[in-house]
This record gives sequence, C-alpha cells and structure tokens, in this order.
Amino acid sequence: MKISIIIPTYNEANAVRNVLDQLIHGKYHQKYEIIFVNDGSIDKTADIIKEYPVILYNHHVNKGYGASIKTGIGKSKGDKIIILDSDGQHDPNYIDEIVTLLNQYDMVIGNRDEKSYQVKSRQAGKKLIRFVGEYLLEQKLPDYNSGFRGFDKKLINKMLHILPNGFSFSTTSTLALILTN
Repeated sequence: MKISIIIPTYNEANAVRNVLDQLIHGKYHQKYEIIFVNDGSIDKTADIIKEYPVILYNHHVNKGYGASIKTGIGKSKGDKIIILDSDGQHDPNYIDEIVTLLNQYDMVIGNRDEKSYQVKSRQAGKKLIRFVGEYLLEQKLPDYNSGFRGFDKKLINKMLHILPNGFSFSTTSTLALILTN
C-alpha cells in the first residue's frame, strides 16, 4: 500500500519549517510520498519547502484550502491519502497510526484536544459545525473539520467534483464519506 501525505499551505513561513523538521526527523519522507501544495503564498513559504526532500507544487494564485488538497490528490501516487495542516497544529508522530487504521477503515480523522494549536476565533463556528453535522448524521464525531485525516484515494476521487475549494473541504468530505458508505 502506497501512502501519500498532502500538506496544503498558504503563508505559513513562520510555522512550516517546524512541520518539515518533524517530518524529516521522523523519516516520513523515506517511507511515504510527501506533497506540499503551496496555495499562492506571498511570503517565503515555498522557498522554505524547497530546502527539504519533499515534493512541492505551486498554485500561482490563492485558490483555497480544498483546491490545494484536490491538486495534491490529483498529483499523488498513493492508494491512501493523509492530509496534514502546515501550521503545526497536528503531531506528525500519529501518521503511522493513521496508516495502520486505514487498513481497516475508509476514513480516519485525527482529533485535536485542548492542547492542540487552534485559532480561538474559529472555535464557536467549529462547535456549530459539529452540532449540525451530528444532527445530520445522527452520530457523534469529535472533530469533523480536523485537517489531519486519511482516506482511501479511490473513494475520495469519486467525490472530488462535489467537494469545495475552500476551508469547508474537511467537513464536507467527512459528511460525504459517511453518508455514502
């Protein structure tokens, strides 16, 4: 089973080096295909990524978080896809655990806790999204819109045309995969 790790990034020059260092220190670049999609950053994000042994694709203009993930999926060679945010809020040390779980499940979602870095101004909106999602699905999920997730490439490819180009990619993909399986 080949694994591709897709990391969308936009203006993350202050955080992306830490994520890259963690990935390289954990030797993930030797086990998995690591793809960064730079979504039209106007800072030094792309220059920093070029210093590391990973694959980099660039959008010349900002197209959106979901569009970056779609680009990464389209360029990936893996049978399974893992998405990891570039701002450092997720611990790459859980990648192998997600890979293992993908042997049993079509989708695996990382769960952030109170120690995880999160933008405080978005927390109320995320609670609302969780409430609506749980109502629609009639089941509990701890982190609908976590940017740390894995899924089967064949399944997500069937849905890419309906998934948004913006930030709601994570939530929408969660709902779509649960409702169709």
